Amino acid sequence: MAGFRLTLGFITLLLLTGLQMGAAHAAPPDIDRWIREAAAGPEPIRLHALAALGHSGDPRAVAPLLAAVQDSNPMIRERALQALRMLTQTLGELYHSVVQWIEAWLITLEAYTSPPLPTERTRHEYRL
Repeated sequence: MAGFRLTLGFITLLLLTGLQMGAAHAAPPDIDRWIREAAAGPEPIRLHALAALGHSGDPRAVAPLLAAVQDSNPMIRERALQALRMLTQTLGELYHSVVQWIEAWLITLEAYTSPPLPTERTRHEYRL
């Protein structure tokens, strides 16, 4: 039983580490600055910020990108659409990978937590 607890603890640690790695990937340090720059400022800075948001992999980028799609500047609108396409692809790949990783660990955990299969007894094992 101690070996099971050790293995379960190790698997839990790996799972939490993987989720933290996914969260770190999805939250670049400049995201707040890019959100501010995408909303206002000179056109080149806004275009750069929109592209960065599209590549960020951060779900917080969706709202500013949707707002930029309604901008009066056609270049801002087009860049926002491109960024939304990129963000959608990036988030889809990231979450798909995380889901696959979790499912693989669930299968491993189920193997450890499932009760042992009943064994077939032979006639000699029964006491009559």
